[in-house]
Amino acid sequence: MTGKKDNRGDDTRLVKQSTNAIRESAATDEFGTLVRRVVMARLEVVDGPGKGAILDVYKGVNSIGRNPLQNVIALDFGDSAVHREHHGFLEYGTDNFLMHDNGKANPVYVNDQLVSGSKPVNKGDTITIGGTKLILQVL
Repeated sequence: MTGKKDNRGDDTRLVKQSTNAIRESAATDEFGTLVRRVVMARLEVVDGPGKGAILDVYKGVNSIGRNPLQNVIALDFGDSAVHREHHGFLEYGTDNFLMHDNGKANPVYVNDQLVSGSKPVNKGDTITIGGTKLILQVL
């Protein structure tokens, strides 16, 4: 196993289990407790500021916004159309992904269709937030 830093500076490693490789990320919560997060997918920035960046998507709810301190998926590439705090939420449940808007005036699109409430997201679907377009890559 080798350790390396991911895009948020967390200590990450590959864990080999049977024939499957699972990417884990370890970070501490606000109480200093070590928290392990399992990467379920990645978002690739294909258009807009940060083009080419790849961001991890974890099991559970992933908050998306510009502020790297308040969001699991930080789009802090200079796109001022992305809300600083919680522009939207990408959730991995039992076996599927859902994109949720934040219920405010910050639009989120999946495959160029406006998300009102929540919408399923599948492998290869595009998510547009502000001027940034992302593609979901399921692991």
